[in-house]
Amino acid sequence: MFKYLSNSNLSKNIFLIGIFFLPSAPFISLFFLIISSFCSVKNNFKNLANDKWNLIFIISAVAFPGICLLQSEKIIPLINNWDKSLTWIGLSNWLPMIFIFLSFQYFVSKAEDRKTVSKVLIAGSLPILFSGFAQYFFKIYGPFDIFNGLIIWFQRPLQSDTGLTAVFNNQNYAGAWFSIIWPLSFAALLDSLNKKVNKFICLSILILITTAMLLTTSRSAWGGLILLIPLMTGISFLPYLLPIVFLAILFLFLASSSLVPIAFQNHIQDIITDKFLQEFNPDNFVGRESRIDIWGNALMFISQRPILGWGAATFPILYFLENKAYAGHAHNLILELANNYGIPITIVIFGSVLIICFYSFMKIYTNVSFQKIDFFERAWFSSFFVLLISQLWDIQYYDGRVSIIFWILLAGLKQVITKKVGLYKTNLLNHSQ
Repeated sequence: MFKYLSNSNLSKNIFLIGIFFLPSAPFISLFFLIISSFCSVKNNFKNLANDKWNLIFIISAVAFPGICLLQSEKIIPLINNWDKSLTWIGLSNWLPMIFIFLSFQYFVSKAEDRKTVSKVLIAGSLPILFSGFAQYFFKIYGPFDIFNGLIIWFQRPLQSDTGLTAVFNNQNYAGAWFSIIWPLSFAALLDSLNKKVNKFICLSILILITTAMLLTTSRSAWGGLILLIPLMTGISFLPYLLPIVFLAILFLFLASSSLVPIAFQNHIQDIITDKFLQEFNPDNFVGRESRIDIWGNALMFISQRPILGWGAATFPILYFLENKAYAGHAHNLILELANNYGIPITIVIFGSVLIICFYSFMKIYTNVSFQKIDFFERAWFSSFFVLLISQLWDIQYYDGRVSIIFWILLAGLKQVITKKVGLYKTNLLNHSQ
């Protein structure tokens, strides 16, 4: 079968089908993505292995099982409630994703490839948008299934304190996804300005995505939107953006501060809906563990086992033993990885990620006139950067769709700064001939 899939166009189309189904039908998406990934590795193994950037991640992938072996021997006596198999299961969040990063580089090797992937990802996200609006406005939750239960579509019934989630676990996951596709949609709009029909369609999609981001009531998504606008438009838009941000902060202060007269505050609260206001009302966070406390404890746990970490899924146990309270994870992906597998592997992985971000930013944003701006390249960077920033506050990475697109976006940025991207195409074509 792989002999026929060595054809570059066929394997690329299979990859794009996987991208299309990723938001709405992950099971079907994985089927196509797995096939395309093995085809890519089969035809590009030497190029992948000889790339210095890839070598760093390959070494990391090899190191993970060794860390797990040492953890299984040394940590189990320290935490009685910890199942050592969990640290191996936790590798599913990293090893397959590194493989995705390596294998999908061919499919995002050129700017035109990344533009195509961006458009397919937007199209594949439309069912998520419509289902989210059906959930929020019409109370349509499901479950609905097709193919004899192969695909089950279910949306959480909304409570008074939750925003739009669509098919995701909660509003923060949905907000993260919409933050990913918002800049891609913005770039598609700019790309279609000279096409009347396409321009209308792209503008409508952008408005729908923006509305969905607001309806999630996810502060992470709202903050991401504020960051995405200057990333896409440049600093020239800041004089227009800053007053909007200032007015939003002022309204929230007037609506929630005890320093404001009650009568006036009630008028402001009538303007701002309860679901929006509650996200900034301190009274709604009483009894929850604060981010500062969680991060402080994470740093303490890391300092106790800095080299190997404690193992995956240990943070809630450690946090409960220390505070007699529950925190499901470290609410920071870097701290989470360091707590689970140690500082060295964390530095290698996220140090490489940050370096790729820096160099790709320099290549995409600097020394480029407005007429030569490739907005899809900006959108690709913006999607990844805002997603990465959001992982410092919360961890939506544990949703498989988010983690897969995280590594695909990173693979594209790595290709932005790789000079010899043509090698990937040349090698694959040689196999197809």
